[in-house]
Amino acid sequence: MEREIKYYIGKNTFCASYAVLNAAGCEGDAELFELSMGIPFGIKCVDMKSERFLTPYRNPNDGIDIAAAMWGIPVHKFIFDQKDLAFAQLCRELERGCNIVLGPLNMGKLFYIPLCSLYEGVDHYIQLRKTRNDIFVIRDSEGYVLVPVTRKELYKMWNVDGVYEAEGKYTFRSIGTQNKMPGRYFTRVGQLLEIIYKQMKQNLKQAEQSGQGSRAFSNVFEILKMYNVNKWKLSFLYELEHLIQRKMLALYFFEEIKNMKCEENKIVKEQIYLIACLYREIKRKNIIEEERLLQLGELERQLGEV
Repeated sequence: MEREIKYYIGKNTFCASYAVLNAAGCEGDAELFELSMGIPFGIKCVDMKSERFLTPYRNPNDGIDIAAAMWGIPVHKFIFDQKDLAFAQLCRELERGCNIVLGPLNMGKLFYIPLCSLYEGVDHYIQLRKTRNDIFVIRDSEGYVLVPVTRKELYKMWNVDGVYEAEGKYTFRSIGTQNKMPGRYFTRVGQLLEIIYKQMKQNLKQAEQSGQGSRAFSNVFEILKMYNVNKWKLSFLYELEHLIQRKMLALYFFEEIKNMKCEENKIVKEQIYLIACLYREIKRKNIIEEERLLQLGELERQLGEV
């Protein structure tokens, strides 16, 4: 049954997209860059330890580089195993006047965010540049435009502990000025959208072939049923909020950008309804319905086969 989605009130979580576009001086839409990253398409269940229950199949840390290439944004990516080496290189790049995107990092260690410990282990991206002496300025899409930090503070807050997407590495990117207009301003916007659509089909197929995709929903039930609801409730509700946002972005792609009244559109609307039902039941009754998760999995399978 098709359900009519009137609106969704919530905060978009396009931190990586905002950071890259701001650093590159782009005028493009963060939603379109996020779509270019492939984030709304494909899903996987990781494990209880990382508390990444239903996360994007494509790691945003990889999606950034794919989208930047599509948009003509020069990116120099630095990856280090050791923090001291990473920080030394980061400071050298900042001294050169580079615009930096720092992340993925642990949002729970960003001291300028009130009650940041609530976001422990959540991946996040911020824009960073040097101003004067040893003062650096952070621009964070959470609503922090110019946050001054010292070298010591910057070192302390750069943490990747428990961040699944970081894979134990310290990563940052030096972002150059964009050399072509993106998105709706890009003269070949139709071509860009076709690339995004093909990327969607590829992500969904790869997720399914890897044992994720539709099976991610049954996998997460098998994990959660082993623990008391109070152990995973808040984390899973947080994941469901993000999942709704990703599905809403997919819907935006089908309806607003491609103007498609298609089968994918109907499937995603039904998924949003089921996720909202799951959210309500867990929050109010402390129960999780296996049947709803299985229905979501079946719809995810259908989405990849349309």
